[in-house]
Amino acid sequence: MAGSARAGGGEGTPVPEVTVVLAVRHAPAARSAALAALPAQSIRRRRSGALEVLAVADCAHGPADQCATDCAAGLRLRGWAERYPDLVRAVEPAAAGQLAELARGRYLLLLGPEEPLAAQALERLVALADRTRADVVLGRRAWDRRAIFDRSWTRVEAVDCVLSGALGAVALLRRDLLTGAGLRPRLELGEHAARPLTLAACLSSRRIAVLGGEDCLVAAEPDEATDEADAATDGPTDEEQDRAAGGRAAGPVAGPGRPRHEERLRGVAALVEVVRQLAEPGAELAVLLDWVSGWELPQLLCTDFLTLEVAAQRRLCAGVGRLVERHCPPVRLQAVAARDRLRLELACRGRVAALRRLIRYQAAYGEPAMHLVAGERAAQPLAVAAPDASTPAEPALVVQVWRGLVPVQLRRRLRRQPAWRGFVNRAYARWG
Repeated sequence: MAGSARAGGGEGTPVPEVTVVLAVRHAPAARSAALAALPAQSIRRRRSGALEVLAVADCAHGPADQCATDCAAGLRLRGWAERYPDLVRAVEPAAAGQLAELARGRYLLLLGPEEPLAAQALERLVALADRTRADVVLGRRAWDRRAIFDRSWTRVEAVDCVLSGALGAVALLRRDLLTGAGLRPRLELGEHAARPLTLAACLSSRRIAVLGGEDCLVAAEPDEATDEADAATDGPTDEEQDRAAGGRAAGPVAGPGRPRHEERLRGVAALVEVVRQLAEPGAELAVLLDWVSGWELPQLLCTDFLTLEVAAQRRLCAGVGRLVERHCPPVRLQAVAARDRLRLELACRGRVAALRRLIRYQAAYGEPAMHLVAGERAAQPLAVAAPDASTPAEPALVVQVWRGLVPVQLRRRLRRQPAWRGFVNRAYARWG
């Protein structure tokens, strides 16, 4: 894993193996467990300068009158940058859109503030990426026992990664792929920023590999050494910040729950946008849209929906309704499980009170839940097509010739252009 000099990084400056992008939250209680684990990475012992950390102060959840220089996240980053000048670079929030250009490493990895890496995680991920020449390498999180991580895979398909639940895993992305395809991490999505970027990278990559075996992300546990390091770099303690803010406490779950659900809604919308732009029309697009309709959207209406304030519930239902209206035609919605379909239908109609009653009933008594429980006098069945209408047909000859002549990476790159995407959609509607 020997680095090489690169133009723009100074003559003789070694290129880091990995650039870790880390968003440090403003929230006082958010201890930077991920930052504390990075200096101990084994890849740093292999070569000096092998690891680079771009830390961005995420003040989106803090008071509007505080910026990255005086909020808790900004104080934390300045302290870590002074303590590890050869490792951590603090990035202004205004420059978060150019992270792919600011990064110098061959690979890029997004981390949340409470996602500590195992000591050998980066070394193992880079080794597999170099050995297989993969553009994306996925690693297991703590307590993730999905079958795809039982062993290492040198090649998997993007759709298999999505359907197996590996999209939320640790993702090592080749930086050249991101810059060449114009992919950028959207840190404004908060903790849901990684999945849209990982999905876009998977759909644009030439090869995806999976690292099995040991966990790459370990569970964040309270540690006295970490607390002491945070206390030395964070500035005011949690209690002092609460007192300075007028005695604000964590409060009921509805307070922090509101931005968490709305962040997740924006994250799902970003996933749908990626699918629409990069998925191959036909079977791949149909499978991914079915995944969004049958899994991602219903997850927004789980039991914790009841913890939100009524205004937040209405906003969430309105957002879910917009996504269903645009991307879930009746035939696709009818294929969703009955429990989730009924919730989605109530959200689309704006029947928030009925949705609350239905979620409580289903949580208490399971299924089947009758429409009468939700306050519906009679179910109004949606108009559905024939049972086999949702099954993708065999592509026409002209489509098969097009797919045979044009590489998939070039087709995906063309689909990022709105004009070309519209032309291709019309062509598939006619010949696909």
